[in-house]
Amino acid sequence: MLTPEDLQQIGAMTRAIVQEETRAIVQEQTRAIEDRTRAIAAEQTRTIVERFMEAMTSNLSDLRTEMLGRFQANERTMERMSETLRGIQTHLMGLNRWADTLDRDNAALVANYHTHDRAIRDLTARVAALEERRQ
Repeated sequence: MLTPEDLQQIGAMTRAIVQEETRAIVQEQTRAIEDRTRAIAAEQTRTIVERFMEAMTSNLSDLRTEMLGRFQANERTMERMSETLRGIQTHLMGLNRWADTLDRDNAALVANYHTHDRAIRDLTARVAALEERRQ
């Protein structure tokens, strides 16, 4: 028959074994939960990164398309500006020719004016000299 002291020792040993087994089970379950959590986090991270990369690829593709459209629009605008500038250049060439002709004609008029002015002064002096002789 077991004495109360024996029963106490058996109870203490049983409690110690149960506590040790419980601690071991808890640690094992904790490790398993941590491992599973890491695996889930890694999978979610991988999924998030894949979605992010798909979104970035799509955004870059859209950006490329938009930039190409803008470059083409700028190119068309530059071509139109080039045509306009060629037209302006043609008009300016005509205006330059007209201005050159005007300058030549103006220089000829000024030369004529000075020649006529000199001739008039000479004639005025001769008329004055003739009138003095006559008197």
